[in-house]
Amino acid sequence: MSRSKLSRWRCPHCSEGKLAPSRPRRDDVRKYCIPCSERTGRLVERVNPARENVRAKRAEVARAKRRRTHTFKAPPGYYMIAGCCIRALWRSRNGERFDNEIRVRTTMRAGPVSIKDGIVTFRKGPWADEYDARAQAAVGIIRKHRGGDEAYLRICIRDYIQQSYGVRPRLDSLRNAEIEVAALLRAKAAASMLGTLDRKSA
Repeated sequence: MSRSKLSRWRCPHCSEGKLAPSRPRRDDVRKYCIPCSERTGRLVERVNPARENVRAKRAEVARAKRRRTHTFKAPPGYYMIAGCCIRALWRSRNGERFDNEIRVRTTMRAGPVSIKDGIVTFRKGPWADEYDARAQAAVGIIRKHRGGDEAYLRICIRDYIQQSYGVRPRLDSLRNAEIEVAALLRAKAAASMLGTLDRKSA
């Protein structure tokens, strides 16, 4: 029967070392520094520097693998909704470092922005225009980065829309917040256009 390979275990207090298996039994006395344990009144466990280095390297490899797995490469035009770039709207509030948090999917109709596992998913399709894109971005930004209950989120969305676009939605619920905000922005744009036409014809 082959003997276990021995490695150096060191006390974190006094640095005294002992040779012991790389995976010693729990009751192996070499795993503990007896003098420091007597001095402190608690068991002082030695550490294996070589084993800790291996663990650190494995953790770094795992982190790098997760980064590669979760890095999303969007195809051309992926973020465009009716000529409006949802990623640019997202960056205006969050910065580029959060680009990997957003996705866009094509749907048959308008609906709420979904947030799952930290990923915000917006909607696009033949029904969508630039006001749908702006409404979704605004609601998604607040829902992603503001905690609290529904009543608090509605207040935050109202304030954000008012500061950004000069109108304040009613928002009786969050269920149709994106649709309500888009309709309000669309109405404001139409009123502004009519006002411009009236001034030109006067």
